[in-house]
Amino acid sequence: MAGFGLSVGWCNHQVQVKTLSEAGFLAKVNHYPVNVVDTKQLKINSTGADYTDLSVREHYNDIDFNRKLKDIVLRLLKAGRKNILVFTRFVFEAQELSDYLGDIAEVVSSATPKKEREAILNNFKNGKIKVVSNVGILTTGFYFPELETVVLARPTMSLALYYQMVGRSIRPDPSKECSWVVDLCETYKRFGKIEDLELRETRDNLWALYSRGRQLTNVYLN
Repeated sequence: MAGFGLSVGWCNHQVQVKTLSEAGFLAKVNHYPVNVVDTKQLKINSTGADYTDLSVREHYNDIDFNRKLKDIVLRLLKAGRKNILVFTRFVFEAQELSDYLGDIAEVVSSATPKKEREAILNNFKNGKIKVVSNVGILTTGFYFPELETVVLARPTMSLALYYQMVGRSIRPDPSKECSWVVDLCETYKRFGKIEDLELRETRDNLWALYSRGRQLTNVYLN
């Protein structure tokens, strides 16, 4: 994860995210948690690592999630956000959002052919497309420092995934004053601000990740 210098087997060097942010190497981030998904209503899968698809789908239906997602993205556009990257759990909600917004929105998923994906992302970067909804594709390897807004529209228990999603918008660029991260799924509540993540040595050469004094990782790095 950017901001934490780790080598396999031991902690070789570390720089806290807050330090990088204060030094201007990362963009400032405004976090906006929105009460939409209640993760207490979701069931944890057999691995204990995330929520089951079935429980997420059922909860989405109960709370009319897709309508709320569309309303929030529309409000962001009306607020003047120039580009919005939406992380969704399922293709159907990404497609429904894209259909609702029309020509200014597209969907990227594992089923999107490579050339079509490249064209969509180029149009996103040059402003022809304002919103891209993606399903498990753009968490890594997507370089767009001008990205202003990320919408977390998928619940997750994974700190790494949270960091990767928010990380798409924390690259600094002169064109943006700060990034907005709009969280619909209580991920911010679980993990806190990106800049609050802190790698601490808890015992001799044993390290763990913390946020606001709370230990997040139950596996020590050594």
